[in-house]
Amino acid sequence: MSELLCKINSLAIFKGVSESEPLRSLREFLKIADDVSETRYNVLEKYTAFVKALYSIRQDGDLAAAIWNSLKYDDNPLLAAYVKAESARIRGKEPLKISALLKSTSDKELELLNEISLISYADVEKMLAYDGYVAQFKTTGIDIKDKYMKMLENITRSGYGMYADNAVFRTEGSDLIPVKYPDKVRAEGLFGYESERSKVIENTKEFVKGQPYADILLYGESGTGKTATVRATARMFAQYGVRLVSVGKNEMMNLIPLIERLSTVPMRFILLLDDIIEDVSLLESAITSARQNIAIYATSSNTQTNLTGLFGMNIFLDRPDKAEYLRIAHKICEARGIRIGDEESFEVEAEKLASIEGGRSARSARRFVDLMGR
Repeated sequence: MSELLCKINSLAIFKGVSESEPLRSLREFLKIADDVSETRYNVLEKYTAFVKALYSIRQDGDLAAAIWNSLKYDDNPLLAAYVKAESARIRGKEPLKISALLKSTSDKELELLNEISLISYADVEKMLAYDGYVAQFKTTGIDIKDKYMKMLENITRSGYGMYADNAVFRTEGSDLIPVKYPDKVRAEGLFGYESERSKVIENTKEFVKGQPYADILLYGESGTGKTATVRATARMFAQYGVRLVSVGKNEMMNLIPLIERLSTVPMRFILLLDDIIEDVSLLESAITSARQNIAIYATSSNTQTNLTGLFGMNIFLDRPDKAEYLRIAHKICEARGIRIGDEESFEVEAEKLASIEGGRSARSARRFVDLMGR
């Protein structure tokens, strides 16, 4: 076990991995595992602390998978080099060279992590000197080196750390918080405003390709699907490295620092400024800032707004007339497999709900179908 401990302690580029769980607790166990002067009680205590830490990360007790998770979130010199190189490329600059020595050193350490991840319960069982019950763990033998290098080589799409595991974020002060359970809305699940939505999608395609794109303001009556359009579009392009960041009304003062932070991440971000007000002071400097990897998509529930002059593209979503409102309701029913019996009754009830909810909208059409399906 002393050789295994030396392997863990020899990590330099990835020292952060050895100092975080589960390797931190494994190191503590290995430090005393070979020491004959240590009591078996202490050895067992350190071992069970390691197993607890491992199961806290992975419910299946998979050591290799837990080490991979730690590595994926590790802030290390090799990751920093790739991030800087790809960020420079996105900004249209010459990609920075990654030193050969850093590459070769990292290569050797990734091989060490592979070896460390292969330790099994059978390897440590004899050191516990105890015949009673002892919690066990397993390892799936993930090729950590291959997996990590593929992540780095595809970093602009796959992301890293929290950007790899999450596609939607919100702001909280200066912090970026992953949204664990984001809205699952998809473009194909939205009905009505097809022409308006296609403009947002086409603009986002250009943004993803690194071509000239416009910041967008979607404005109009409440319930017309402005926010849903942005969320659905971002979801559509998540596989191409697009991440959505929702900026709350009370977080607008942090807009410039947020842009500066995200500008150093080699991915593409859509900032959703939802239901913004008529104050242009906080928006103007953000929209005029130099941004290659950040698009600003804002929504406003005002039908008349003085914000349109700030944006490269302005899309107005008006309330649907009766025919369009009913068409949307029919499309939602069709998508959900709901059969309409009495057409006249369907139209009367749909109109009744719209009047209760303040007028016809895509939202009231969806609410009506929701009630039908109960």
